[in-house]
Amino acid sequence: MSTPSNPARRMEFIGDSISCGSGNEAANESEQCQEDGWGQPYQNARLAFGPVLARKMKAGYHVTAVAGIGLIRNYSFQYDARPLPEVYDSLFLEQTNSPAWDHTRFVPDALVIGLGTNDFSPGDSDRPSMKVDDFVTAYIKFINKLRTYFPNATIFFVSSPMLGDRWPTSADRFSTDQINAIIKSVAECNNNGDAKIYKFMSTKIIGLGCGTHPNVEQHAALAEELGDYIASVMGW
Repeated sequence: MSTPSNPARRMEFIGDSISCGSGNEAANESEQCQEDGWGQPYQNARLAFGPVLARKMKAGYHVTAVAGIGLIRNYSFQYDARPLPEVYDSLFLEQTNSPAWDHTRFVPDALVIGLGTNDFSPGDSDRPSMKVDDFVTAYIKFINKLRTYFPNATIFFVSSPMLGDRWPTSADRFSTDQINAIIKSVAECNNNGDAKIYKFMSTKIIGLGCGTHPNVEQHAALAEELGDYIASVMGW
């Protein structure tokens, strides 16, 4: 389904490798996934859940995402350690000397945030578990920033389909902690008078793409379930 050249509806997707469509066109542990380290040649952002969903809604879309990035901390500190809120105002998120992005150029009606996979996951080095309250504080701070650009947007907090509990140890609660952080963040925003903040808990999956990321079919399924919810809220 094609998107109109000047769509009346606009959506922005803020996230990490899931929003980027990382490894979605190759099978996990295949030879293709070894190319360029993470199977980058088999990453198709157009077939990630966000663009698929936007086309279904006949909406223009803007994806603001970086593989491995988080709200507070990234999956790895071996590379650029700046989390998403620190690069959000950049035209080129991966460049430390990037010119600024003019947010008036694209003002979304619906803003979908999929952050937390890399904050709550073990990462690639020893580090303490992410604290729910720290994540909530950072989430609300980021929302307050977004509200300076998009005061009328409806914002959706989306849980990670990749996070799980009881791995790598039986005591781990990565998925539960992220869900609790989203619930608390939405409740606090609502209690502070921002009624246009919603939460959506995505279905947990075992990703079939590179690095257990969702593959194309799993992205389509996420787009379907999330799209149904967004359509009901937005009246689309």
